[in-house]
Amino acid sequence: MFYSIVFIAIVYTLVALFSNVGKALGVVLLVLQLGGSGGTFPIQVTPKLFQVLYNLLPFTYAISGMREAIAGIYYVTLVKELIVLFGFLIGALIIGALLK
Repeated sequence: MFYSIVFIAIVYTLVALFSNVGKALGVVLLVLQLGGSGGTFPIQVTPKLFQVLYNLLPFTYAISGMREAIAGIYYVTLVKELIVLFGFLIGALIIGALLK
């Protein structure tokens, strides 16, 4: 549920700030995250663009957290991923509040 809240906040901020263009930016962000977060292929075999964007995409940390839930929880990694995602959430809310 936490991952859902993070991504909803990001998309809502984009739509609130840019209207229809924000919806398009949300789709672009989705496409970039599917290819560039290591969810479909290991990041080492993806194009250089995705390797550069890897650490900047929130879906990267969500996938890592989900792997912890599936393969056995290592709390150090899970907490690190949750903290980074919480940063994305706070960033989206602050940007939305300041620019709206």
